[in-house]
Amino acid sequence: LTAIASFGRSEWLNTQNSWLKLLDDMKYDCRFLDYEKVGENGIPAEYKVVILPAAVAISYAQAQKLEEFVKRGGTLIADFAPGRYDGHGKRRNSPVMNKLFAPYDGPIDIAYAQLPKLGGKFKVAEKGMPVIQEKRYGKGRTVNFNFSVSDYHFIQLGGAGGEMATSKSADAKMQLAMRNIVQKQLERSGVKPGMAVLDSKGKELPCMALVRWDKSTGTIALYKTPAIPRSKGNLPPPNDVIDRKKGHNITVKLPFKGHLYDIDDEEYSFISEIGDTYYINALNVEKFKRSGIRMPRG
Repeated sequence: LTAIASFGRSEWLNTQNSWLKLLDDMKYDCRFLDYEKVGENGIPAEYKVVILPAAVAISYAQAQKLEEFVKRGGTLIADFAPGRYDGHGKRRNSPVMNKLFAPYDGPIDIAYAQLPKLGGKFKVAEKGMPVIQEKRYGKGRTVNFNFSVSDYHFIQLGGAGGEMATSKSADAKMQLAMRNIVQKQLERSGVKPGMAVLDSKGKELPCMALVRWDKSTGTIALYKTPAIPRSKGNLPPPNDVIDRKKGHNITVKLPFKGHLYDIDDEEYSFISEIGDTYYINALNVEKFKRSGIRMPRG
């Protein structure tokens, strides 16, 4: 609520959408953490990286648990203004958050700034503070980008009452710059994407790709391109337009080997009209019968 009140609902919402799209395009699988449970129980041990999307308000209890996470070796990434407000939306100078990120008591005002070294024009939040601030703490580290990623993929409302929604994105060059910045930080923390989807030139193809792998039963994988708009008022960004007549020659690299089976003959509610589903098994079988697909929660 503090982020919405400070920067507007659209900025907050587009930040969330952009982070999801950005991670999807890089083939990283992410999970949402309940902020209340974080304050109570901390960050689960299996996580190496935690991202704070427009998390400008952080309670004292949450800040302590984030400190414990970084101290034991985790990486904490913030896009901008991490914990500059307390859990009640009051501006504060938190001793705990100051251990994790460089202190800042100036105005927080998201405004465009040209950053040629990063590849273009970014929405910087804290004027006078450097971008991509890194800090070691305990066995871990923190990163404060000091810019919003909300332009990566956002929803623009139109019409008399905002009833028309149009998906828009930054240009391809800007999106690539953002992906490179984020991927560099994730790889430094030992986090790698579950798969790779490359175009005919061997370059990364931005798209959504979901993989579930269980060594005992094989793999169910879903490759999903951007959905076709159902109305003229909800058009996909130019960077996401797929020419279905020509198609795409792609290479999919998986972290395991097996035999590929196309099981997209049946329809499922979670598959878009231009999605493909495959079953990958270590064994070479002539025929198999599927009675149902169970995808892990999250």
